[in-house]
Amino acid sequence: KPNDVRALALMNRAALDVAKQFSEIFVAFGQSDEYSFAFRRDAQVFGRRQSKILSTIVSLFSAAYVFYWAEEMGKDCPLTTIPQFDGRIVIYPSLTNLADYFR
Repeated sequence: KPNDVRALALMNRAALDVAKQFSEIFVAFGQSDEYSFAFRRDAQVFGRRQSKILSTIVSLFSAAYVFYWAEEMGKDCPLTTIPQFDGRIVIYPSLTNLADYFR
C-alpha cells in the first residue's frame, strides 16, 4: 500500500542506497509508489548510456527493496511476491522544467 508508513520507509531506504551509489544524483523524490532520481547536468555516469543507467538504478533499487523488506516491514509481514519496478529516463531541457515535474 503506497500510504503504509513502513512501505514508505522501505522505499526511502532503497532510494537512499541508490543515491549513495551514484554521487552524480543531486535529488531523489518519492511520490506514492514511485521514485525519481535527478542527475546533475554534467553527469558522466556510465558514459551517459541511458540503458546502462536505467538498468542499474532499477536493479539496485529492487535489490535494496528486497534486502531491507523484513527490517522495515517487520517479521509479521513476509514478502509473498517478487517485487518489480519499471523505469524510464527523461531528459528535461532546464532546471525549471525539472522543478515543474516535481510539483
